[in-house]
Amino acid sequence: MWDSLGRFDRRFCAHFLTRRRNTSPRFSANLQATLAANEMRVHNIVKPTVFVTDRNLQPTFRSARLAVFGDHTPASTVPFVSDLANPHLVVEVDAEAVA
Repeated sequence: MWDSLGRFDRRFCAHFLTRRRNTSPRFSANLQATLAANEMRVHNIVKPTVFVTDRNLQPTFRSARLAVFGDHTPASTVPFVSDLANPHLVVEVDAEAVA
């Protein structure tokens, strides 16, 4: 992201879209890779929002969240939505991190 003066702002929002299969590993790998590319780690995340289209995935995602975040527990929002822009996707993670 860039601030109003055209300077790079170390805050960013990353979107992770996952298909029904392998939701947990893909979420973890995408999140870790994006953070690493920005010289950050999970503890830099201040606000994740996870859009879920299938309530049956909630336990799976909770397990993935625990595996990724561990003791780091930022405030988060998990709204259930009817669908995402791509109908084949079932989970979207929008995570804001600050360096």
